[in-house]
Amino acid sequence: KLSVIDPLIEPHEGNEAVQEYDLKQKRRLEEDRKVAEKRADSQQRVNAIGDIKISTPTSSSNRIMNIHVHLLNSLGRYQGMVGSVFKSLRFIKMIVTWEES
Repeated sequence: KLSVIDPLIEPHEGNEAVQEYDLKQKRRLEEDRKVAEKRADSQQRVNAIGDIKISTPTSSSNRIMNIHVHLLNSLGRYQGMVGSVFKSLRFIKMIVTWEES
C-alpha cells in the first residue's frame, strides 16, 4: 500500500528533462517555421517566373523553313516503305549473283 508520506515520485522529479524537451520542441518548431517560410518564398519566386510569357518572335522569312510535323511523319512512313523495298532487292541481288567459293 502506498502512503502519502512515501511517494514513488519525488516533487519536481524529471522537471529538468521536461523543460529540456519543451525547449527542443520550441527550437524544432521555430526551425520548421523558417523552412516553411523559405519554401513558400521560393515557390512564390518560381510562380512569378512561370507567369512570364516566353515566346520567340518569328518573321516571314522563317516561314520557308517551317515544316509541319504531319509532313515529317508522312515522309518517315514513306522512307520505311522504300527501305523495305531496297532490302528485298538487295536480298534478290545476293541470290542472283551467288558465287560459290
